[in-house]
Amino acid sequence: MKNNLQYLNAMRAFEAAARHVSFAAASSELNVSHSVISRHVRNLELWYEVDLFVRSGNHVELSEEGHVLFSEIRKPFQVLRDASEKFTARTRNNKVSLTVSAEPAVAARWLRRQITAYCDEVKNVEVDLLPTWRPQGAEGTKTDLAVHFAGRLPGAENAEESLFPVLGYPACSPKLIEGLESDCDFDTLAEQLPLVHDNGRRIWQNWFAQHRPGSDLWEEGKVYTDFSLAIGAAVDGEGIILADDIICASEFRNGSLVRIDERGTKCTEYVISQLADKSTQSAAEALKNWLIKMALRDRHSSFRT
Repeated sequence: MKNNLQYLNAMRAFEAAARHVSFAAASSELNVSHSVISRHVRNLELWYEVDLFVRSGNHVELSEEGHVLFSEIRKPFQVLRDASEKFTARTRNNKVSLTVSAEPAVAARWLRRQITAYCDEVKNVEVDLLPTWRPQGAEGTKTDLAVHFAGRLPGAENAEESLFPVLGYPACSPKLIEGLESDCDFDTLAEQLPLVHDNGRRIWQNWFAQHRPGSDLWEEGKVYTDFSLAIGAAVDGEGIILADDIICASEFRNGSLVRIDERGTKCTEYVISQLADKSTQSAAEALKNWLIKMALRDRHSSFRT
């Protein structure tokens, strides 16, 4: 079977000559002699058994077959040139590119701001934040750091480091409790208002087991598979959610959610794991340590209503 790529250098010479419609311009671009370009093109013509150029003295024009071949290869060669330019710019600027995959709610509601602040401070690092339920990113995606729920990072349990626990307290939209008695406690509210669940009913089940054992109210209410969706539903007045001080900080701060009971439960824990290869290991470790520091800061200064 013929190796159709054995004339790759000749293909490169042909692409330059076809783009410029000039052997001389191609030789100048590739820094080789005119005769080298001519020889490469001739080798391709012998290989494909067609004339790629119509020659008239020192003047050349693409033949019909030459137009067909050029239309097929011009985009791949442009992609290679663009990639080379991008990589050159990166290396000359000493830029390091990192990819962080994260559970969608923490990515949108906490991690994005932290990464923006880090990149403002550390100018030679660029970070691509990938919100995903697949902790190690999509197939073929190199991930340097992963942020997810504890136990959700396959094969990385021993390498997981805690960012912060999610401690949930009953909270709801203030408009949901308008008109109710001001001294109405949660036990009364829970009998009147629906619950909003995040990713199953287990978390509310745990809360009731701790604080109202024997109650089956946790079996009621709408279930959302994403924490951000559940928070949005609670803000819109759909029911009571177990909200925490870090992920729901902006809602508590702007008053779109209010805490209606101080009894909390640990819903889950966000952890971070380093998956970087040697080329980005030190940069990834520096970012990981900085995120852990920021998480500790937010745990100590979390907004409490």
